Amino acid sequence: MPTINPLDILPPNWQNLPDEELQAYLTELDALIQNKESAKISLVNWATQHRQLLNRANGLIEPFSLKEYPWLSELYNISPIAFEMVIRKGAQLGVTEYLLSLSFWIMHTLNATVYYALPPGKDVVGDFVHHRVDDAITYTDVYADTPPSVDNVGLKKF
Repeated sequence: MPTINPLDILPPNWQNLPDEELQAYLTELDALIQNKESAKISLVNWATQHRQLLNRANGLIEPFSLKEYPWLSELYNISPIAFEMVIRKGAQLGVTEYLLSLSFWIMHTLNATVYYALPPGKDVVGDFVHHRVDDAITYTDVYADTPPSVDNVGLKKF
């Protein structure tokens, strides 16, 4: 499956382009994504089909659902091709799972690379990877049976 890399379409100075010119590039990228058969499944439908979540309160593995997080519905249904998205969040609102689902959807449907950065801090990355990313990989069927070719705290490569 060929990889769609937005930077192959956008010029190096894309952040400084006039809005009209940037919109033309985004339209071209959107057309490429829409023409990929695998990308025609929405993020929310993909997550429903492929993700399960560990319920930390009771330790059970449950099917993905927005029932307990209705405020995330808008995020799951917006266009996933935004180059910049700002989300102000509090704790325990489901945004981390949204970002993991979005990352997995992009990797699976577009065969694209995802870079997920965390702020520096003592054990922040290790704790996040061991408690959130590794569980998310385990409970996402398209990745559960395919161990990463690189698998460490700082890098996961499928």
